[in-house]
Amino acid sequence: MVVASGAVGGAAGLPGLLVELPFSLTVMLRAIAAHARAQGEDLSQVEARLECLTVFAYGSRSPGDDAADSTYFAARAALARAVSQAAEYVAERGLAEAAAERGAPAIVRLVALVAQRLGVAVSEKAAAQLIPLLGAAGGAAVNALFMSHYQETAWAHFTVRRLERAHGAEAVREAYRTA
Repeated sequence: MVVASGAVGGAAGLPGLLVELPFSLTVMLRAIAAHARAQGEDLSQVEARLECLTVFAYGSRSPGDDAADSTYFAARAALARAVSQAAEYVAERGLAEAAAERGAPAIVRLVALVAQRLGVAVSEKAAAQLIPLLGAAGGAAVNALFMSHYQETAWAHFTVRRLERAHGAEAVREAYRTA
């Protein structure tokens, strides 16, 4: 679905991105949630849902982001506080009220962190769709790469979280450092 939507959006050029991008991101987020669920995450919990969103912030396939693998725990530590604050904010107010409130600083901060990292990927996608005829192929190709990358990232992220629940966070980090 993501590849087909990329092709359709790409055929429409840059304006097609406005319609196609939210659809593609929603499909990708559902795939990320499936990985989370498969690794034992309880998606009825706000924190688990927010962790799904953070997957978009864990690097990209861009050559400028070569350190994505080596800085996973550093990026995760930076996002952990934002996830914790956003989850607490939602728990206090409820999801509907928190989403409707303009001054929801914890949620805004988390979304800003994710959007900053995701923005690089979206810029690459927009460039691939500049010429409508080539944009169809470019949109499909970029979406295929994004889907593959974010599924791999989700699998790795939620595997680490499962291992941390089973063995403790420090043991997992030490094993990661020595690998």
